[in-house]
Amino acid sequence: MSRFYGSFSSDCTKDSTKCGHRYVEAHVRGWNIGIRCEVSACRSCGADMIKAYETGGSNGSFASELVYERCSADCQK
Repeated sequence: MSRFYGSFSSDCTKDSTKCGHRYVEAHVRGWNIGIRCEVSACRSCGADMIKAYETGGSNGSFASELVYERCSADCQK
């Protein structure tokens, strides 16, 4: 059984679900802007950790920047 799951839907394909044992990551983007989200185990305490990065989209017009991070155990990382 996997620890992490991700779901995706769009107007062009069927819904899909992916699973991962160590992490799940998704990059949803337009040409000039996007967001990359990941869920994994916190390195400090082992609880679930989520991170979100703003990206330069498919164009890669700027480097990705961490915009949100949270540990489900609210540890101090």
